[in-house]
Amino acid sequence: MAQRDVRRDERLAIHAAYALAGHAVAAAYLGVRFGTLALSRDFAIADAAAVAQADHLWMIVHAGPAAEANLTQGNHGRLNALASPRQARLRATVVARTGPIDAHAERQLRLAATHILRSPGNAAVAAVAARLTAGEVLGYFTARRLIRAATDAARHPGPP
Repeated sequence: MAQRDVRRDERLAIHAAYALAGHAVAAAYLGVRFGTLALSRDFAIADAAAVAQADHLWMIVHAGPAAEANLTQGNHGRLNALASPRQARLRATVVARTGPIDAHAERQLRLAATHILRSPGNAAVAAVAARLTAGEVLGYFTARRLIRAATDAARHPGPP
């Protein structure tokens, strides 16, 4: 029984790390500054009021569940990130800043967030998530440097 709880806790930590990393990669891609990354903290946009486009905030919201879905290759076996308390708090912050959006617009922004996390973005998500699951706390500049290095490596792979 205890073995199952340990595995479940590890799985939850990995899923949380991927969700945080997805938010961070999308924010970095969109040029939005974010707070310190750690498994013990919620994802925080450093200054949501400074973000000119509400669409960017919504893409950041949806990037976490998109990264988590990429981890499990779709919805099968995936934890419901949209219902997680962290995701709900981030979503509430964005709704307070931008107001609610209609279902069609939200779907389009969810697809845009998924697109950000394709090949080079997915490598960056994996790199950040690995550091987070190792228990590291990543500041903004460290996370940005890690994201940039991972995306550059994915875009321009070296010789075999």
